[in-house]
Amino acid sequence: MKKSILLMLVAFIVISCSSGLKQKSNYDSPYSIKFTQPEELQAMEEGRSGFGYCTDGKYLYAINGYTVTNTLFFADALRYDIENDKWTQFTDKLIRKRYCSAEYLNGKIFVFNGIESNGINNAHTEVLDVKTGETNVFKGNPNPVTIGGSAQWQGKIYVYGGGIYEPERPRLFSNQVWEVNPVIGKWTLLTQMPMAKEVRGDIVDGILYF
Repeated sequence: MKKSILLMLVAFIVISCSSGLKQKSNYDSPYSIKFTQPEELQAMEEGRSGFGYCTDGKYLYAINGYTVTNTLFFADALRYDIENDKWTQFTDKLIRKRYCSAEYLNGKIFVFNGIESNGINNAHTEVLDVKTGETNVFKGNPNPVTIGGSAQWQGKIYVYGGGIYEPERPRLFSNQVWEVNPVIGKWTLLTQMPMAKEVRGDIVDGILYF
C-alpha cells in the first residue's frame, strides 16, 4: 500500500428517523457560523441536480448535472463568485453527464466518473484549467462508476466506490480504491473498501473517511 496516504475505511451509517434515534438540536459549536438564506443569494440561471462540485478557495464550481423535470444532461461547468454573489458559465465543452466527481488541484479541476446521457458510465477524465477555461482529456479511467467518491491529498487524487451502470444489466457497485497521479495520468489500485457501494467522503490528515 502506498505510504503517501493511510486509508482508514470508516463507514458512516445514516439512520432514518423511524429508528427512534434522537438528534441533538442545541449543539454547542466552538465556531461562529452564520447561515445565509437561499433567497438572499443569486440563483443559477437554471436549477440542476446531480452535479459534481469543488472549490479553488476563491470560487465554487458546479460541474455537469441534470434537470429533474426533463432529464436534460448539462455539458457545462458553472463558477460562483462568493464575494460578488454571481454565477457564470465557466465552460460548455464537457461530456454530458450527471453524478460525477470533481477535485481541484494545482490550478486545475479534474472531473471523474458520472453517468452519460446514453446510460453508460463515463470512462474519461476531463481536466479544466481554472485560469483559461481550457478543457482537456487525459488517459482513461480503469474503473468508471457513478456517485463515486473522490478526494485529493499531497498532490494525488483518490477515487473510490461508486455504482456500475450498464443498460439492461443488473446494477452493480464497486469497492475499489484508486490513487491517481494527475501529472502523468497514472492510476494505481490501492485496496478495496469493506463494502461495495455508492459513496462520498474526504481525506483529513492523511485518513480517508467515507
